[in-house]
Amino acid sequence: MKVHLLEKSFETENKLEPERKTELAKKLGLQPRQVAVWFQNRRARWKTKQLERDYDVLKASYDSLRSNYDSVVKENEKLKFHIPFFFMMDMYVALGVGFGLVGLLYRVVGLSYISLSDSTLLYHY
Repeated sequence: MKVHLLEKSFETENKLEPERKTELAKKLGLQPRQVAVWFQNRRARWKTKQLERDYDVLKASYDSLRSNYDSVVKENEKLKFHIPFFFMMDMYVALGVGFGLVGLLYRVVGLSYISLSDSTLLYHY
């Protein structure tokens, strides 16, 4: 019963004003100092729990960002690998080499293309 009343009071306000401390002490049959110490200890536990919750949120955010970063790095490496092929494809198109050869080269490197017009290509995976 005493702990329940202290917990309810803590939920209302975790800081203890002198008047409230005296009132609680009288209701519970405790010394005002005992009530003050209980509130100090309860605030310390509350702060620890809050830090744990904040850590969990930050850790989840970090893990998500790290995963996204790793995906971007992998994609970047994949794109770096294909840059010479894109350059070569553009050269073939500029030289007027048929789209059949360009399409064949794209299939060899594992890419595909969509013809937007007779002379424009959109590269995609």
